Amino acid sequence: MHRWERRLGDAAHALENCRKTYFEPELFRRNVNHFLTLIRTVTFLIAKDKASIPKYDQWLSKSIGKYWSGDEVMLWAKESRNVIEKEGDLEMFSSLSVALVYSYFAKNDVSVQISREELVGAGIVKLMVLAGEMLPRGVRAAAAVKIERRWVANTLPNHELLQSMIYVYSRYRQACIDLAQYLGATPSPTVPSAEDIGEGAVHERRVSYVKFSDKESYSTSTKRVEFDCTFTPPGWLKNIDRTRPVFEVYCEMAERTFLQFGNHLAMVFLFAKDGTVIQHLAFTPFDQVDKFIFWRDLSERILYMRAESLIFVSESWTRRNPGLSTPIAEAEIIGERLHVHEIRRTGETRLRSWDIKRSGDGVSLVIDEEDSSDNDTIPNFLVPVQDAFARIHAL
Repeated sequence: MHRWERRLGDAAHALENCRKTYFEPELFRRNVNHFLTLIRTVTFLIAKDKASIPKYDQWLSKSIGKYWSGDEVMLWAKESRNVIEKEGDLEMFSSLSVALVYSYFAKNDVSVQISREELVGAGIVKLMVLAGEMLPRGVRAAAAVKIERRWVANTLPNHELLQSMIYVYSRYRQACIDLAQYLGATPSPTVPSAEDIGEGAVHERRVSYVKFSDKESYSTSTKRVEFDCTFTPPGWLKNIDRTRPVFEVYCEMAERTFLQFGNHLAMVFLFAKDGTVIQHLAFTPFDQVDKFIFWRDLSERILYMRAESLIFVSESWTRRNPGLSTPIAEAEIIGERLHVHEIRRTGETRLRSWDIKRSGDGVSLVIDEEDSSDNDTIPNFLVPVQDAFARIHAL
């Protein structure tokens, strides 16, 4: 293991401590300082080894300069280390807010800032009353109040602090992987990925929702399943030509899977620049609010993981337009469809969809829409994802 990889491992440990102490202000402050100080020294140690790195300046420009230049969060991390070393602690503050959520778009939220002297419950009641007054019944049925507690640095006010540090760590780790491969070495398997550290358990406590439908409180949770390296595809998934574009491969996999089981779970695949899958998610929303929450959270995940593209496979009901007075769950079902969507960082989108035909115990698929790439018809739930990719592309 190179010494800069060992230091990256130290930073990973400090970041894990940040996650564990998120709700303990004094310990969280100490761990934030420790992480930002440690992570900056990774590049110091790389620079000390530059004599043994062929064409060091060229590698530095390609692997770090190109991707970090102009990155607001990376610049903040660099400057924060200087502040901690020379001036003292970062200025951080915790905030508490409640917002009425009734769509996939955060810009539509109605927010109320809650001071330390106020009760959260009062803000929730206020927004519930407001929802009853301003939203049609069909929209109100899929509304919820979002309660969020978060740490923010005054020098990075538009970003949640833990997510920002996870992102910083992921950029440093990728630079170390690139350097190890550039030197013909194998990256150390002992250094965890940003996904391994994550913020799942923190998010469950940091963000909660009160649904308008039942006035109960909910939070999101994820369960990680380790990849089984011994798994071999069943016969019905073999002989797929994987040399084709990724979209084509996943369309064929989706079609075969559906015909094998008669259904398909909703699945999201996030891809890195080299085409590898960096995250595979399956989700089972209970209602429309769950869908709002999932796609909004996914857009944040895409940003800090710097994903290159997304493929989404799902089934859906085709319903008659219910209008604003009827909840969508009560609208008449007139058909079923299987979809495969692809969105890329550069803005391109692709869609393939099939009409699902059922007869007795049999099921078949009929191509309805093949390789559509009309960005004007992208479904609303994918708009937050598209916006996240656009922000990455603009960096």
